[in-house]
Amino acid sequence: MPCDSIQDINQTLSSFELFINTYENFDKFLEEPSTEDIKNCFKLAHFIERTALHFESKDIIDRWMVLLHKRFENEGRNFSCYNAEFLKIACDQILGKFFEQQLADINVIDVCVRIYTSLLPKSRFQTFCQICW
Repeated sequence: MPCDSIQDINQTLSSFELFINTYENFDKFLEEPSTEDIKNCFKLAHFIERTALHFESKDIIDRWMVLLHKRFENEGRNFSCYNAEFLKIACDQILGKFFEQQLADINVIDVCVRIYTSLLPKSRFQTFCQICW
């Protein structure tokens, strides 16, 4: 495997790990998120979705999930609660986290919805709303 490929794999693994870390430590993320932080969070989630869907289209998603599990196991962490279906809707997972907050600032929610709908079709947001309510 060429060096660039190994670097690409490691960088992609790191991106998935960053997404999971953000998801698992969302309360900390919410302490003082700037609009830029929220934007970057959704951009990362969108990358995770596109990558998972790409791997699925290439029929390598199962091998990718094994790599993720091993990466987390090597760090003494559990990854078993996450699956490919979770990753394929990473933006929904993040938006759901914002909506779950008891004292969610309406301005933050507004920013989230605007960013979400700038990355994904309106129909996706409508489906998200129907499922959540």
